[in-house]
Amino acid sequence: MWCWQFPNPLFFGGLWPSSPCLLVLLVVARRNSVCFHPPVPHHAVDARLSFAQPEPDHGAGAAVAIPGPARESPAMTRPGVLWRIYLFICAMSLLLGGAVVLLQWKSVKDEAGTEVRYANSLVSYSLEALLRKYEAMLEVLGERLLELDGLNGDARARALVDHLLSRNLELAGFGLADLDGQLVLTSSNIDRTHLPNLKQSPQTAESFARALESDHMIMGRSYFMPALKEWVIPLRYRIRDAEGQVVAVMTTGMKMNSTYGLWSHKAMPEHLKFLVVRHDLYRQFGSYVDESEYDNYYGKPVDARLLQHFEQELRKEAHMDLAAFQHSGQVVTLFTLGRRGNMFLTGVKYEPHYEYFVLTAIARETLFSRLSVPAIWTVSLLLVFNLVLYGIFRATVRMQRETGQRLNHLATHDQLTGLPNRRYLVDCFAEWQQAQRQHFSVLFVDLDNFKAINDLHGHSVGDVILREVARRIEQSFSSALTIRQGGDEFIVLMDGEYDSSLEQTCKRFIGALRVPIHCGGLEFSIRASIGVAQSPLDGSELDELLRKADMAMYEAKRLRCGIYAYASHLERRSERSGHIERELSSALEKGQFHLVYQPQVDAHTGRLLGVEALLRW
Repeated sequence: MWCWQFPNPLFFGGLWPSSPCLLVLLVVARRNSVCFHPPVPHHAVDARLSFAQPEPDHGAGAAVAIPGPARESPAMTRPGVLWRIYLFICAMSLLLGGAVVLLQWKSVKDEAGTEVRYANSLVSYSLEALLRKYEAMLEVLGERLLELDGLNGDARARALVDHLLSRNLELAGFGLADLDGQLVLTSSNIDRTHLPNLKQSPQTAESFARALESDHMIMGRSYFMPALKEWVIPLRYRIRDAEGQVVAVMTTGMKMNSTYGLWSHKAMPEHLKFLVVRHDLYRQFGSYVDESEYDNYYGKPVDARLLQHFEQELRKEAHMDLAAFQHSGQVVTLFTLGRRGNMFLTGVKYEPHYEYFVLTAIARETLFSRLSVPAIWTVSLLLVFNLVLYGIFRATVRMQRETGQRLNHLATHDQLTGLPNRRYLVDCFAEWQQAQRQHFSVLFVDLDNFKAINDLHGHSVGDVILREVARRIEQSFSSALTIRQGGDEFIVLMDGEYDSSLEQTCKRFIGALRVPIHCGGLEFSIRASIGVAQSPLDGSELDELLRKADMAMYEAKRLRCGIYAYASHLERRSERSGHIERELSSALEKGQFHLVYQPQVDAHTGRLLGVEALLRW
């Protein structure tokens, strides 16, 4: 059973306010996007908003007379002041009512969007499963017909297709056509005096030609078949012989006026419409089309005016054209124009395997009728609870802001050391780069033999050491941007080029790092290697600078010199090493290695002591 109504338990007020505080409450709520409707998935495409305003209740906003002896006052003797106050209240109440109805409309529209997307997914999956079922059936049936000599109209072949037809009541008939499009075998319910030539008939020629070329089943244009005296959705599948040659095309048709199954007009709730459109923009099936309109509706492609409106909405809501949408695989929700000029909230998806669009829609008038119910709710609640709701909204907004700040900090900072992480560096590098002078340096810091400490003493000890190392890096490079790359690697961005001053700073840091770190009764003296890359000398892009600083760091490890600034010969060495590595990977397979035996001779006696085997490339 389909259930499409989603509850909306809270519709915060639409009462015409008697004090300006109500207006402030709703304006703040609207500004902070506070709403009470079910959430819609973030990847779904939102639809266009529409405004509807209730008629103002003039009685509720009328002045109330207070009994008692009347006294003359300037205010009472000047009715223009009272009318101006009344008009101000009316204007504020209309503004507030419009804002509330707008939120309610958004809630109704979001629920309807979820409904049409869910319906679209169900219809798409059901239709694809149905077509794949028939494709598999036609594949097996074609092989069996070849065995029974179906191309020559064998009686056993006709009995087979009649049996399959009796087991699949949603199918109108079966046929087997030769390569010239002539039906050589049909089910018994087809009038053979009115058989069309599938290759020549304008309704069938295109799908017949595609079926001859395609490895999967083809769905043809919906048309009226005189031999069956009913409208069908044709399915065509080519048959290959044992040598792989195409010898025939198997064809069947699904009934369009079926009273059961997916093509039944009762398959969807009454308020939901369901439409299938082919890739060539001919309509395949519409759940809302009366049989008297079939010829005009299915015999022509979609009107250019409707297609133009659809493409405009697609670019507006999904930011893509029709071709890009066909490759996206998304279900897009947008407002579409009906053939009679009415608007529909529509979920659209393209199925690339069988090349058709699936559309599920709800008329905009249905959304307006749904909006009328919550709009009536807006006459009762807010007057009593406005101060409480105002406090709740303030607390909610504050909590959301604080939560967002915490999540952003967690996403951009290392939890162990508290330093910014690689994501922070990528996000903020361009801004940091613009704030610096023309030159700056990138330091790549790697701890030496840190893995041995982790393996020997455990990760808890390693965590203590990493936290202390991070603290000492921040102390040594107090004016720099310090990043934890991951593991035992750190990145430091310094303003200015790599000169003697920066070199001394790096040496002081390495010296400070060697001061023992105490942990659990143990002392650890940490060593580090630093690679330096400079901008703009070594590049200006972050990835390029990090790569070159990393190469310099490994050169510092190799030379055990602590600090090394990038030089161009490192790039050449890296390229040469990479080239040798790539060549070595295939040298053995190509037989490029050979053995050479070199004798070992005693220099004093001249006696042969042995040979050594050398592998040459």
